Amino acid sequence: VDIEEREREIGIRASLGAGRRRLLSQLVTESLILSFLGGLVGLGMACFAGSVIPATLALNTDRVIMPDATVLLFVFLLSTLAALLFGTAPAWKLARVDVRSLLQRPGQGRTRAWGRGGLVVGQTVLSVILLICGGLLARSVQATQNIDLGWDPDRKLVISLLLDNAGYGDEEGVAFLESALERVSQVPGVRSVTVVNRLPFLGSNTWSFTAPGTDFSVEGLQSTFNLVGPDYFRTLDMEIVAGRGITRDDVLGNPGVVVVNEAFAERLWPGENPIGRTLDLIDQSWRVVGVARTAIYHSPTENPRTHAFFSSLQLYQGRNSFIVATEPPTSTIVAPVEEVLRQLNPNLTMSRMTLSGLVREQFTSWRIWAALISVIAAVALFLAVVGLYGVQSFLVSQRSKEIGIRMALGAEKGSVVRGVMGRGLLIGAMGVAVGVVVALALSGVLRGMVFGVVPNDPLVFSIVPAVLLVSCLLASLIPALRASGVNPV
Repeated sequence: VDIEEREREIGIRASLGAGRRRLLSQLVTESLILSFLGGLVGLGMACFAGSVIPATLALNTDRVIMPDATVLLFVFLLSTLAALLFGTAPAWKLARVDVRSLLQRPGQGRTRAWGRGGLVVGQTVLSVILLICGGLLARSVQATQNIDLGWDPDRKLVISLLLDNAGYGDEEGVAFLESALERVSQVPGVRSVTVVNRLPFLGSNTWSFTAPGTDFSVEGLQSTFNLVGPDYFRTLDMEIVAGRGITRDDVLGNPGVVVVNEAFAERLWPGENPIGRTLDLIDQSWRVVGVARTAIYHSPTENPRTHAFFSSLQLYQGRNSFIVATEPPTSTIVAPVEEVLRQLNPNLTMSRMTLSGLVREQFTSWRIWAALISVIAAVALFLAVVGLYGVQSFLVSQRSKEIGIRMALGAEKGSVVRGVMGRGLLIGAMGVAVGVVVALALSGVLRGMVFGVVPNDPLVFSIVPAVLLVSCLLASLIPALRASGVNPV
């Protein structure tokens, strides 16, 4: 309820016999109506967003994000609470004021305007903080699009299965993998195929490796590793910088081999050639036959880490996933590849995905947070602009006589416009300055939220204040034009 604009109305109603209870009920009823209308609009926007958000963010979900009975109850309670908090207290205060003071309208407009201005400053501070957070997250999402994984996820079909559940032992499992790799590679459209124990981002194996003749010959180096099949590095387009990768000759009965990444080689044998060196794993020595380029294995935001690759045909595990690199789109290869595997064993339970989809899912949370904070920041900015517009309009209405006298004494319209807009810019600048300082103070917290961008990114910290200040000027434009149109008479 706009109390200041309705003081005389309430005073007249009271002088004509309206009791305090009736005045209070009228004002509270109006507040409830406004709150429920706002709640309905918000509910409608939520229904619209429920259908737009999954498509916009490319979420792989079958769920319909729509308000249910719980949300409806929450909206009802929130609307009622808003009306009671922001409608009852001012209405009760106004209903208790003496009628004569209401009719005389003592000059409290400037004090109330400054109070409103303080609220606008607070809204602007919140807008600045939220817009900066949204901007940093948006920049992080942009950075994830350019991240170098060290391997190519495009056109890579993944079919996962558990051979342990199908009753395969070590020898039978290795035989199945060899046969499956041979037959899948012959499917038309398949460029190459391999098998892997752990897919990227979906867990890891860890071991403490010892290496004779190094600083880790006794205590060992704690490192992650994976079990991969022949052609693994060619299938994933992962670069071998020295030696060779895992081949079809690296099977049970042949000497154990291992491929390490550059970080692993540099950690154990700095400045030396690691090819031909040995590692100890499970009471067995494994000869290093290749060095792969250090890549991303477990998290898109991980720092370079040591990693080793052993042959799935030498160190067998029942959990396996076939990775098929295709020439045509992967969707055209799914059926023939699954048919080949079912011919080997019709009782296998298989699940499928694509490596590109797996990578996309890793960044889903970044996109969701960036979108949500951006929406909330936009709402906060809208509220700040509306609040500033209200303050400016109130000041113009309170100062209409003063402005008319100034114009009668020769003040030009341009000076009146500049004066009103300058006041709005001052209020906005105060909020922007405080918001930027608070955001800089929170840079330590923001550091854990962003990726590929510093938490005090100059681009974000320059664009956001500029947007806020321009918004403040636009919010003051209409009241300024209205002030310049005051009739001196």
